[in-house]
Amino acid sequence: MAKRSKSNRLSWKQLGIALGITIAVAYAVAILGVMSRSIRASSRVAALRAETDELEAEKEHLTSLIEYVQSDYYTEMVAREQLKWHLPGEKVFSPLLKEPDLAPRVELSADPPTAREPASPQSRWLEILDLFARKTAP
Repeated sequence: MAKRSKSNRLSWKQLGIALGITIAVAYAVAILGVMSRSIRASSRVAALRAETDELEAEKEHLTSLIEYVQSDYYTEMVAREQLKWHLPGEKVFSPLLKEPDLAPRVELSADPPTAREPASPQSRWLEILDLFARKTAP
């Protein structure tokens, strides 16, 4: 029989080291998983707290709006402004507003429009310079 060499055999010490490294890596992976879940949960809690605060503010606003709508002041305001009611013996003044004329005003002339000769580029520049000269003159 052939003799086995000692270099191919694993010693108990090497086996223990390999097992220790494997266990350490497994624990590190497990701890990282727990930490990432914890971070996600804490960010979700912060988002839910912000949403809760926002909903509480909206609730307070709606509660005050309900109290306002149920008040006598609101009822009177709606009766006067929207329903145009008034108390007996009260004189009501309504301003008469003139409605704006929305139709465009078009002036018709008896002469048909004549075709203008296109201006030369030089005359256009002179017109522009003339406009600037008028604005700067006192």
